[in-house]
Amino acid sequence: MYRQKHERSLLRYNMTSLPNLNNPLAIDLHPKIGNEFLRNGQKDLPIALINFWRWSASNVLGNALRGQLAEFIVGYALDCLSTVRQEWDAYDLKKDNLRIEVKSASYLQSWKQEKPSSIGFDIAPKRGWDAASNTMGAEECRASEAFVFCLLHHAEKVSVDPLDLSQWSFYVVPTRWLDQQFPKQQRLSLAALQKIQSKSLTFDELRDQFHQFATIGKTEDA
Repeated sequence: MYRQKHERSLLRYNMTSLPNLNNPLAIDLHPKIGNEFLRNGQKDLPIALINFWRWSASNVLGNALRGQLAEFIVGYALDCLSTVRQEWDAYDLKKDNLRIEVKSASYLQSWKQEKPSSIGFDIAPKRGWDAASNTMGAEECRASEAFVFCLLHHAEKVSVDPLDLSQWSFYVVPTRWLDQQFPKQQRLSLAALQKIQSKSLTFDELRDQFHQFATIGKTEDA
């Protein structure tokens, strides 16, 4: 009996403690600087956002953060980093009305390895989420016009540095090529990628030649 009363009490508390979303619009996010202090109410604590970044985001060789770093590198190359990164959006970047999906892979990991990692990229069609409307797509698809596959090709653990852009190679592929040749495929090996796009780009070439590679054949296909 006591347990039932306790559960009812918790249920009433949970129902009444839910926030009142009188403004359903998305929160307008602005870039942080890093010197923002954590607070306890009105009291600033002697620790800042940069300390959190150092703790949580120093392992840029790890799979999760390396992927975000690759997005940042591509965005920097293409000068399309005007907004804060949007989690879970249907595509990663947008340049001149071209929606871009960025994928990364590396032979080396931060943990102990007996051999280099096999290279593969996620190309699975998905029901993308639209951040602006907070809706899911009705059908699985690839929501971008172009993919940029970023390979951290450096193979020496003692000198690997994801911040050194000379250690990266970039492959730009129009999404329609993937839809035509791999309509339902989940992953793309490096060998398969190089069959459809043999030209890898350096960082400087990515910056200068992205649009050329991302729109190959578009006029002819139209």
